[in-house]
Amino acid sequence: MPIRPENKKRYPKNWKEIRQQILERANNRCEFCGVENHSYQWREKENARGEKMFKVVLTIAHLDHTPENCDPSNLRALCQKCHNRYDAKHRAETRARTRAEKRLIRSPTPDLFAEEYINNYPQTSITTKKKKNYERREV
Repeated sequence: MPIRPENKKRYPKNWKEIRQQILERANNRCEFCGVENHSYQWREKENARGEKMFKVVLTIAHLDHTPENCDPSNLRALCQKCHNRYDAKHRAETRARTRAEKRLIRSPTPDLFAEEYINNYPQTSITTKKKKNYERREV
């Protein structure tokens, strides 16, 4: 997965070297399914552009979903399919937290369940400005 511009600062300066080391460790194959990097695969169904063939590009997955943790034991070379499958639960949780935060902040009457949900996930970060807006509404 390409690194999003807003996350670039979270990666070490030598990320390209780390990435290359992980690919070498994996012998340029997905560490979950074994598919070779830059090989071509066939889909059962056509994609939106009517294509059945696609090129496999290995990406580096952080098993703990923390880009700052670049310990080799936390990194895996994965194809797009395996990486997306691995990240699916994390993405769903992140989307749910984001929706809960937005409901909590935008609602004229705060959603108590949203607050409870957010408080149960310590990795959630509501910005100081958003917290102040919420606190003003409580008064």
